[in-house]
Formats: sequence, structure tokens, C-alpha cells
Amino acid sequence: MASGNALSLEGMWRFAPEPGRADAARLAAPEWDDAGWEKTPVPSRADAGDRRLKDRVGAFWYRTAFTPPASWRGRDLAIVIGAVDDFDTTYLNGQQVGVTQVDTPHHWETPRRYIIPAGLVRIGQANT
Repeated sequence: MASGNALSLEGMWRFAPEPGRADAARLAAPEWDDAGWEKTPVPSRADAGDRRLKDRVGAFWYRTAFTPPASWRGRDLAIVIGAVDDFDTTYLNGQQVGVTQVDTPHHWETPRRYIIPAGLVRIGQANT
């Protein structure tokens, strides 16, 4: 839901734990067919939300789509993600827009804020 200068991405996202042999570029592409992926609530925490992640290890993929309003045309955007335990790589429309790895101090409790260049954003269209 858009509210002035913000768009909430909270809700049900597509989720796949270690989704097979596909490489990151294919999984991050907007045209990737995620219809077989499960749905899960985002945000989720250890004490609330999706319990399937409790004590799991490995790579997990999450996907959602949103449509930015026309008033955002030509503007860089920011995506704000809470803390992710442990690491993340974040994509928009198949392009990496942020990454947090082991070299970030307290990476497991550091909220993410990544800038999305205006040229990657599809105004008035679905963005993945």
C-alpha cells in the first residue's frame, strides 16, 4: 500500500528454501516462475510468523512484486529491510541492489537499507 513517499511490502511473499540448481541470476529474474513456491508472511521473526525457518540452515529465497506510483518517476528509491539472520543479497528486477555479508559488524542484527537507482524501477508496472 502506498502512503506518500513509502510503499509497504509487508504481506504474503513467495518463499523457497534452497530452490534447486538454478543460479542466482535466474532466480532473481522477474520472469522466473515462482508459482510452485510456498507463501510466507513477511516480516517474520523467531517468535512470530513462519516457524518453518526455526533452526534451518542454508539459502532461502523470497519474492514479491509491487507497482510504484507514477509520482516516483525519476527518483531513486530505498528498500528498508529489518535485520536478517545472517546474510542477504537483495535484487530488484534481476539486478543486485544490496548485499550484507560476514564483513558487516553484527550482520545478524543490522537492519538493511539499500538504495535502488531510478533507472531500475519500472514505474506503473510490476517490479519483482
